[in-house]
Amino acid sequence: MPSFLWMAARYIRHRPRVSLVAAGGVAVAVAVMIMVMGITNGLHDYLIGRLLGLEAHLELLAGVDLPLAGFESLQLAVGQEPYVQSVEPYVQGQVLLGRSGVLPRGVYLRGLQDPQVQLAPYLTASAPGEEGIFMGEDLAMALGLEPGSEGILVGGRGNSRPFSVLGLFRTGLEGYDRGVVYLTLDAAQEILGYSPHQVTGLAVYLHDPLQAGDRAESLQALTGLWVRSWQAKHKDVLATAKVEQRALLIIVLATFVVAGIGVGNLLWLNVWEKRRDIGVLQALGAKGDLLARVFFLQGVLLGAMGIGLGLALGLSLLGWLKGRPIHVPELTFAQHLPVLIKGKDLVLAAGVALLVTGGAGLAAAREVSRQKIVEVLANE
Repeated sequence: MPSFLWMAARYIRHRPRVSLVAAGGVAVAVAVMIMVMGITNGLHDYLIGRLLGLEAHLELLAGVDLPLAGFESLQLAVGQEPYVQSVEPYVQGQVLLGRSGVLPRGVYLRGLQDPQVQLAPYLTASAPGEEGIFMGEDLAMALGLEPGSEGILVGGRGNSRPFSVLGLFRTGLEGYDRGVVYLTLDAAQEILGYSPHQVTGLAVYLHDPLQAGDRAESLQALTGLWVRSWQAKHKDVLATAKVEQRALLIIVLATFVVAGIGVGNLLWLNVWEKRRDIGVLQALGAKGDLLARVFFLQGVLLGAMGIGLGLALGLSLLGWLKGRPIHVPELTFAQHLPVLIKGKDLVLAAGVALLVTGGAGLAAAREVSRQKIVEVLANE
């Protein structure tokens, strides 16, 4: 073992309790950062999963409020692209939904070829029947509707028709649970005033949803239509989630500053107590850079101890939280707390800890290099 490494370890063992507290501060900062990043990553991944479960990866539109006519040939052409998994027509528009004796509410009607298939993971109640509407539990409660009861849809052109409620769903996304109803494509075309050969657009599902932004340009060049990706459609929601994550990260970084101050105080105390030893070693020929390396290495060793403890603590707590059942209304379909651990976050936590403790070690090393042998021995 190199002499400077042996001396650094010896100085740390000189005050074991104080050293443990300093390393513990680093461990807490590392553990908190890992937990915050793991939970926020999990919630962000949960949000994306909910959006991709309900939304098309790409939407092909003729324009704003313009129907897409003759979509059948276009559907076949787009479906032949190698990166496309499936293509489905849909209609969408604003309607009024109500029942006898209750003031109707404005909602979005979305017509799909088979809405029950898309909503299957989110259905909480259903009723037998072939033709009817699916709505969120919150919307049904507000209107006093339940599976099997009858509601009335009124389109923008005055088209109205009664429908049975075939199912209730809860997605965990308020906009869907309170403001969207689903119906079969043919029935929705009738309510919204579309002809059988007109739709609002084509819903395109990709093999890799994360490539939607790049594929949008390809499909726009192929079809000449307006193509919108799911990231562009929900950019505000995704941006808000990112801002919240970064704000939490900045707050967590403050804990590293506190931990660094604790390590710095310990190293400064060691420098003060070991002034005589420093003077004697200098008198015996020890170079200043060797002594500075000893105290710098103390900071690195304390940081390494804190990183090891923090990683173990943070990952253990995340594992425990991940296995704990939760009941949060906004996370209806998450039976456990969403947690996503990324390797880059572990590296970031360890890197920040080493940077802070290494900085404290450098400050102590600089103080040692400023010590003058004559002054030290004269005062001691």
